[in-house]
Amino acid sequence: MNIKNNYLLSLIPSTLLLLMFFFTNPNSLPVYFLILPFILIFILLLSIFNILVTKIFFLNRKSKIGRRKIITISSSLLLTILLALQSIGQLGIRDLLMVLILSTILIFYVNKASFAS
Repeated sequence: MNIKNNYLLSLIPSTLLLLMFFFTNPNSLPVYFLILPFILIFILLLSIFNILVTKIFFLNRKSKIGRRKIITISSSLLLTILLALQSIGQLGIRDLLMVLILSTILIFYVNKASFAS
């Protein structure tokens, strides 16, 4: 993905999150709308991590595209899950360890797959 697209992709969820935070009342929203901020946060984190990996770690060569996707998706998914658990008051040391272990297993298996090279 082009770095210009990443900036645009980070601008859209940021704007939607700000609009949702300022113009909605969580007590009057249907339950399925309460998931929308976490989806937007995941997309925002995904684009931010993609920018960071491209700009800071210089993983933009063709041979590193699979590894870059693994890093960006797993780290943004990890942070989104931890944020969701914290928001419902269920983030404890056991939950943190479980999410970290599952993320490590996910990274290990995807890294061993042939499309991750």
